[in-house]
Amino acid sequence: MSKKEKQFLSEFIELYRSFPCLWKIKSKRYSDRNAKQQAYESMIEKMREFDVGATKETVVKKINSLRTAYRRELKKVIDSERSSAGEEDVYVLHLWYFDLLNFIRDQEIPRKTQTNVEDEDEESELHQFAAERDEATSESGLFSPRESPSISPPSTPHSLTLGPSTSTQTTRTMKRLLDKCDDILHVACGR
Repeated sequence: MSKKEKQFLSEFIELYRSFPCLWKIKSKRYSDRNAKQQAYESMIEKMREFDVGATKETVVKKINSLRTAYRRELKKVIDSERSSAGEEDVYVLHLWYFDLLNFIRDQEIPRKTQTNVEDEDEESELHQFAAERDEATSESGLFSPRESPSISPPSTPHSLTLGPSTSTQTTRTMKRLLDKCDDILHVACGR
């Protein structure tokens, strides 16, 4: 890459940095179409210094290309840091504009995800709790083993639940159901 191309890319990246509406997801202006359009117009003007026929698509492709290369290099850096390699084994950057694009680092690191699949340990703990309660109820003579109430978790498939479904919600639901059963038993036994 020539010195002129490096100079152009440095200026292009700095211009991109000056428009958070194009790269900063949490920016109020990120969803402002007019602000983005104005920013792209400025980026197109800059790109035309290097490529006379530049369009918005050209600018978007260039930005995506730069970000992809940055993301790839960032992954190598993070993997090297995680491996706790010795100083001689630490990854050496090969991307000359890595530091120039480092302002997007917090945009590129994925957030931790949350799962809506129930934790099997917690679910089995609920089953065990319900089984112990059933056993205690049948031993007290209130119900015969055939009539012993059993409580199981809701059978609604996760794909049909509305809103987020977490194991904590299921635990709360199960505890509420068990508390209701307790109340019914107290009323039935006159306790």
